[in-house]
Amino acid sequence: MPVIHVILVAILIGAAVAVRSAGESRVLNFVDYPRVTSRSDLHKWVGNRLLLLSGSAAVLAAFAWVYQHLALVLFFLQIGLIFLTVIAVVAGSTKFVAKATPRRAA
Repeated sequence: MPVIHVILVAILIGAAVAVRSAGESRVLNFVDYPRVTSRSDLHKWVGNRLLLLSGSAAVLAAFAWVYQHLALVLFFLQIGLIFLTVIAVVAGSTKFVAKATPRRAA
């Protein structure tokens, strides 16, 4: 079971590096890209959050390696952290969206 944690760490690091180095491309499916002010800044911000997630996954993988009887509990904890990170990224990515300009009445 600890091997699954290590594989998860590798996948999360790969995803974090891919998003962080995405530049101006469209890699996030929950973002309204036509309204984003700076795609590269958004991708760096999201990539940093994903690197924090992969760091927490590495810590949990180390605990799962040492305390193998807790590996399943730590795996579910990691899944919960992934969900919380996705929620935080979705909520925080709105600061990169341009504000709508109010229309004047004619």
